[in-house]
Amino acid sequence: MPVKSFLIFIFTLMIALPTFAQGDAEDGVKWMNCKAREIILKADVSEDVKYDVPPSFPGGMDSLVSFVLQRIDYSVYNKADVVGTVLVEFTVEEDGSISSPEIKVRLFPDCDENVLQIVREMPRWQPATYKGKAIRCKYTLPVAFIM
Repeated sequence: MPVKSFLIFIFTLMIALPTFAQGDAEDGVKWMNCKAREIILKADVSEDVKYDVPPSFPGGMDSLVSFVLQRIDYSVYNKADVVGTVLVEFTVEEDGSISSPEIKVRLFPDCDENVLQIVREMPRWQPATYKGKAIRCKYTLPVAFIM
């Protein structure tokens, strides 16, 4: 009896797989952006600093995700067939400016440089505050390169 169930499962799988493979290219881009969005949303403030209010990108996390996804240079990693995540750490200064971007987890030199460029292009953030005073703090941002 288990053999019959297994054969039915295999037959069902053979029929279903071509259906899944027939999505258009736009579906692939939507999936990539969705997956990349999930990874970017894992961005976090360094635990070294006490703060009451964490730093925030102008417009919030949705704006940060859009900002990053619009600036990823897909040609950079398509030619190298690279998939993975670059982890960049930077400091949000008391005035909201970004300083000291540093790659903590590398992927591929061109991808790493693309992420550094994205961070350098960021507008001023709303700085973190502690007891009502703006403070500098480190922020870690994961950027996914997904095929």
